[in-house]
Amino acid sequence: MFDWTTGDLSEGMSCYRRGQFFEAHEHWEAVWLRMEEPEKTFLQALIQVAGAFHHFHRDNRNGARSMMRKALQKLEKYPAEFGGIEVETLRGNLRGWLVAFDTELVEVPAVPQIQLVPSEIQIRRFQSGDAEAFRALNEAWISKLFVLEEPDRKALADPQGSIIDGGGSIMMAFVGTEAVGTCALLAEGDRVFELAKMAVSDAWQGHGIGRKILEATIEESRRIGARAVRLETNSSLANAIHLYEAVGFRHIRPEHPSPYARADVFMEMKF
Repeated sequence: MFDWTTGDLSEGMSCYRRGQFFEAHEHWEAVWLRMEEPEKTFLQALIQVAGAFHHFHRDNRNGARSMMRKALQKLEKYPAEFGGIEVETLRGNLRGWLVAFDTELVEVPAVPQIQLVPSEIQIRRFQSGDAEAFRALNEAWISKLFVLEEPDRKALADPQGSIIDGGGSIMMAFVGTEAVGTCALLAEGDRVFELAKMAVSDAWQGHGIGRKILEATIEESRRIGARAVRLETNSSLANAIHLYEAVGFRHIRPEHPSPYARADVFMEMKF
């Protein structure tokens, strides 16, 4: 059985996602030595995937291609989901890489993430030690699409002091030990909260994590006695706005100027 939440399996996955492919190989090999079939061959395929990208980043395309073919041959024997991994997604990504190798394309696809099935995603309240992940997840998307503003810096520098100690709450989404999403509630007074700092890692887009953590945050707002939750966003974020509408937020006129220059859409959910 696979437990991606602890030990060498979890450490190996974290290394793989950071691009530390040799280290991922080493962590997983330590587990592989103790495994039995059919899990043993499956993990060997993942080890070979890590090894392939280790070769690639050392400019050994032939070695990468050979190891990738071996990994794909093993993975073809497994169902679409196995061991908590989205196998079919990984197979498709590896096929794309092999096409790029065989046609000698200069530009190759992005390194495929080894994705866990959605059931492996866990959502919990903010804990001591989560501050760095909260900051990194939010800085990544804000810096990519907009610019960090002073209210962003204040909240991200000290989420415990600026959000939780003020009566708010933060929810975190994890796959194993990796933080993949977050969403916060900031107390505004009179049992009104602002929903803010919602972020999902680029590597985990498309797995429904945004909706899961949004729904968990709404439930958290009910738990802490909110009578209304408001949010501010930008009209360019069409997918996010659609998600907010789908879970019950309604568009409103702002009662006061926003501290964020990027905010031009305002929504509210009442309980």
